[in-house]
Amino acid sequence: PLQRIDVLVTDLNLGAGDSGLALATKARQRRPDLRVIYETGSREMLADHAFFPWEKVFYKPFDPTALASTVSALNSSRQSGHLHQRRATSNTVASSL
Repeated sequence: PLQRIDVLVTDLNLGAGDSGLALATKARQRRPDLRVIYETGSREMLADHAFFPWEKVFYKPFDPTALASTVSALNSSRQSGHLHQRRATSNTVASSL
């Protein structure tokens, strides 16, 4: 049986191979309700990305407490069904501190 995973936290630059965006796409094919948080030091990597409500982004460096709070909030919204499948214009949660 599949292990329950509610939130994926991934860097965008994963080195050789897939990016964090590709990883998230593949993961959501298997787990459509998965929430995703991207970490990146490069705003350019997401310049053309249109966000869904279930996606958030943290720009490095960021406050780890804010990340933990966002994971908790995404878990809560998943359980209550508050996130819809419409695209959002920006889901920046935290930026350089």
